[in-house]
Amino acid sequence: QFFIAGPLKLIYDCFQYAGPVILSAYLNDATKLHDESNNKDALDEAYLYAGLLFVTYMTGSFILAQYFHRCFRAGMRVRAGLMAACYEKALKLTQSARSEKTAGEIMTIVTVDVRKIRDVFPYCWMLISAPFQICVAVYLLYQQ
Repeated sequence: QFFIAGPLKLIYDCFQYAGPVILSAYLNDATKLHDESNNKDALDEAYLYAGLLFVTYMTGSFILAQYFHRCFRAGMRVRAGLMAACYEKALKLTQSARSEKTAGEIMTIVTVDVRKIRDVFPYCWMLISAPFQICVAVYLLYQQ
């Protein structure tokens, strides 16, 4: 589940940059077609670009929702496994180890730490996605 989410994030990043590219293409065509007298073709192309923008952003939203769904599911599975292991460990503590802290205090500490680990999963792919986004943005800016 988690490794399928990585390509979904990169596809979403591509869809995010597709919108400005489509809009730029529309503006370039609109300035060229403004001088021509064939308004029917210009109107058809404008509808095409509008439809492309709509489909691009709708598909991107769907892909992002799938990405977060898969990442949060993976995080919850890891959380469940870690919590089970911690509870098992807490039950096996010796009497001298239990005298230092109560089981409730130990479980509170463990629960907070495991929640932080769970919350990291959706953002792990940003280590790959962020440099990709920067490279694409610099490339697109260079093209302009």
